[in-house]
Amino acid sequence: MNTQHSPKAEILVERLDDIPLLISLQQRIGLGELIDEVIPRHGSQLGLSIGQLVVGWTAYILSEADHRKVAVEDWATEHQSILSELLGVSLRRTDFTDDRLGQVSTYLSKDKVWEAIETKLWANSVNVYQLSPQRVRLDATRLSGYHTPTKEGLMQHGYNRKTPELAQVKLMAASIDCGTSGHLLATDVTPGDKADDGLYLPVYRRIRDTFLEKGLLYTGDSKMSALKIRGEIASDGDFYLVPLAKVGEVAKHFDGWVSDIVEGGQPATLIYNTDAQGQRTDLIAFGYQTTRCQQVELATGETYTWDERILVVRSLSEANKQFAALERNIAKAEKALLDLTPEPKQGRRQIRRKADVIEKAEAILAFHGVSDYLSYTYQRKHQVKTQYIGRGRGSRHRPKRQVRTVRYQITQVSRDEAKITAAFCKMGWKLYATNSPKKELEFGEAVRLYRAAPRIERHFHLFKDAPIGISPMYVRTDDQIKGLVRLLSLCVRLLTLIEIVTRRHLAQHQETLAGLYEGNPNRTTASPTAVRLLKAFVGIHRVRFIANNKQSPYVTPLTPLQQKILCMLCISESVYHRPLLPKNKLESMAQFGGEMLAQISVTFNRIPSRFD
Repeated sequence: MNTQHSPKAEILVERLDDIPLLISLQQRIGLGELIDEVIPRHGSQLGLSIGQLVVGWTAYILSEADHRKVAVEDWATEHQSILSELLGVSLRRTDFTDDRLGQVSTYLSKDKVWEAIETKLWANSVNVYQLSPQRVRLDATRLSGYHTPTKEGLMQHGYNRKTPELAQVKLMAASIDCGTSGHLLATDVTPGDKADDGLYLPVYRRIRDTFLEKGLLYTGDSKMSALKIRGEIASDGDFYLVPLAKVGEVAKHFDGWVSDIVEGGQPATLIYNTDAQGQRTDLIAFGYQTTRCQQVELATGETYTWDERILVVRSLSEANKQFAALERNIAKAEKALLDLTPEPKQGRRQIRRKADVIEKAEAILAFHGVSDYLSYTYQRKHQVKTQYIGRGRGSRHRPKRQVRTVRYQITQVSRDEAKITAAFCKMGWKLYATNSPKKELEFGEAVRLYRAAPRIERHFHLFKDAPIGISPMYVRTDDQIKGLVRLLSLCVRLLTLIEIVTRRHLAQHQETLAGLYEGNPNRTTASPTAVRLLKAFVGIHRVRFIANNKQSPYVTPLTPLQQKILCMLCISESVYHRPLLPKNKLESMAQFGGEMLAQISVTFNRIPSRFD
């Protein structure tokens, strides 16, 4: 009897999620190609090029929220099919090994190589997504790690309030404000014990000579307000806006500038918040501006002179915050003064000397910083007690003596309301300096512009939070540390690029996105984050039915939200359908796998997500 056996069929399930989106986005801005231009393939190198390795590695970091090199090889093997299709080359087992990725970090650690990559990447991003920089923000941050500092090494102990016991490396970054979000432009990796104020001019000069045209506005924190830095920016035909630190000449003139407006000598300009329609809402600050002449000796030996405006600004929120802190300190000091001299009772020590009560009371006022705002009064109290002389029971004929005890008690604590009010009038003031003409940067716009700094500096938080999470760094040598930081800066650029493009699209079309928030599908937003946009692609799978040496793929249908995101990023939906079969052929697959397909589709929802 002949027995017929059905052909052997195999079903392969591959998780796609946001991998096609991330790789296609990098291909759209030409990241892999420009890296290969800067780092050409070695004659004996096989497999993926350096550029293709960077594209695949960054996709892994953002998709899996993990920057360890050791885990990339297994991930690449698991997604070998889709990576081969997207990268356009057959993937080998040895392409994403720890050693190959270490070579990538070594290449990226070379300064000239990295500067060339940043220059080309910026040019490509501008050409593809029409980024239009409005201003540049310069600032530094600390990246900590569990490293042992070595002489001349990158990881060093430096000033760090949160984790002073950890070694750190400093990242100096220049970012552009594209209206809706900040985008990294250039980065420098320096030792962790280096002072911040010496990091501004090198990155500024690189931007000036390589990236952008002259005439842009540069902003930074008070460490950027050094006269040498301001002078070089002004002499090059650029503009700056920085808060002035209360040191040197600024400290001498600060009280006078503030008193001019507090005492009514200067009229105040009011600054309001504005809504989406440009209408005034709440008052946020007020102040005035004055002009002074500045002079500095440049590195060339020449003396440069220019005029700068001083903006004397009072932030109402900062003033209220400082006043609330003062009130808390006054209340604490008042309670401490009254508790200093308690009523006589067993276990309560009394103050017997006048000098002691004054010394301790003044120490309390000084500790809380309220010596000018509180005063106190005290009384000298004495008590006379009659005691028997000697030991034993007392009697009518035993000799007696009188014992006098003295104690001092604080009876009242008074507030000096006049001085407290005067102090409030001088709270919340800040000085800004700019060389930008009034017609290009008026007083209120300058204040609102500087308040937008957290939006531009958000990339620092992206470095330290998921999905990048640079700490801890699982590398030790300086070239690997520098290379890893620079690779992760590429990941930050991809995240901010996604935000800039999608937010700009939504603003232009006056639209919002829904479905990005768990548990609240109807909640909408006009400024989605890249993390939530990528999370929307979790759960996309591709099923391949292999029978008789033929395979038929099926991809989880894209939701309207996923289609909308791809459309805003100018990425074709076909990146999730490689190869894409006609609909009638997909329907014919049900002849041998209909029930199995239904079972697998149920299984999709049980696969844990990296965000769970």
